[in-house]
This record gives sequence, structure tokens and C-alpha cells, in this order.
Amino acid sequence: MNIKLSFYELLILGIMAPIIVGIILYHYPDLIGEPISEPEEIVIPADIAEQLKQLHNPKMAVKVILWLNQPNQTEFTTTENVTLYYKISDLPENTPAYLSLFNISPVGELSTLLLNRPIEAGEIYTLPDAQIPVQPGTAISELVITQQLSLEAGQEYFKAIVTSEPIVEQTLLTTMTEALQTVKFWGTAELMVKVK
Repeated sequence: MNIKLSFYELLILGIMAPIIVGIILYHYPDLIGEPISEPEEIVIPADIAEQLKQLHNPKMAVKVILWLNQPNQTEFTTTENVTLYYKISDLPENTPAYLSLFNISPVGELSTLLLNRPIEAGEIYTLPDAQIPVQPGTAISELVITQQLSLEAGQEYFKAIVTSEPIVEQTLLTTMTEALQTVKFWGTAELMVKVK
């Protein structure tokens, strides 16, 4: 069976088919299944970067230390290979602790570098991760790090938050102080560096 349609018949069919399909879908939405929902957007207050910078625990039960490449080095260039080191102390042995690390770029963009990374007091950790554990006194030249952090020109800001239990990022970024009220202990550290 070979059906031939004229130009006008094809034109009418081309106009009527979408209308008929639209009517059917409007009146019988179950025919197309569940609608695909967009991922829920997390609304972060505009001043979240300022809240993060001001977050501090005066009753800090844990000491957090951050540095890039070498302690006390605060000036870098965009072409330098940079490794971030972090360490916690003043915490009893075998006490669980979790580190979350945030960065605010020179243009004010907030990013989460680490979230709830389990850490132990006295250990030195790196970001990106070193292939061998870092021990006090280890020469930086002995470390093998396969990736590097990239810094943008301007002032880079890093904020570390150590907590006694994992935190939910969405909650932390919308109600920081309230989110930290429920944990046994928490402490912070910040690091600001100039990048040319």
C-alpha cells in the first residue's frame, strides 16, 4: 500500500499533528510519565563569604594550622606549584575529627575544597594528597604530589573548619553558627595569601 499525499495535505497534517498531540498530553498527562525535575538549587545568602570569614570559636577546643608550601609564606605567583598543608592539635588521641576546607577566590567565588575529611591530631595532611604520609620533619622535596592547587591573581582566602562529627554542607553554608551548635567541639583557621 503506497499512500501519496499532496503538498496541502502534508501541510495540514504538519499543523494538526502537534495540536492533537498537545491536546492529548494536556488532558492525559499520565501518558508521558513523571516529569523530569530540575535539581534543587541551593540558595546561599549573598554575604556567605563574609559569614565564613567571621566564623570563629573563642572556646576552640582544637587548634587548626594551615599553610601553603612553607609555613609563613604568604606571597605566590600564578605559575607556582602550590600545596596546602593542614594539621590539628590540642585534641586527645583517637578522638574523631573532620576537616572541611573552603576557598574564596580573588573575585569572591566560594568553593568547597574538602568536606568532612577524617583527620587525626598531630598528623600533617596535604591538598592535593601526597602519595606518602607526611611526617614532621619530612623534607618537601621528598614528597610526591601528582596535582597542584592553582591560584588566581589577587588575594586567595582559605578557611578550615574542624568538627567532632561530619557536617552537612548545605546547612553549614546557610546557617553556619546554628549548624555548629550541635557538635561537641569545633575550631577554625584561616589563611590569606597574595598572588601575583
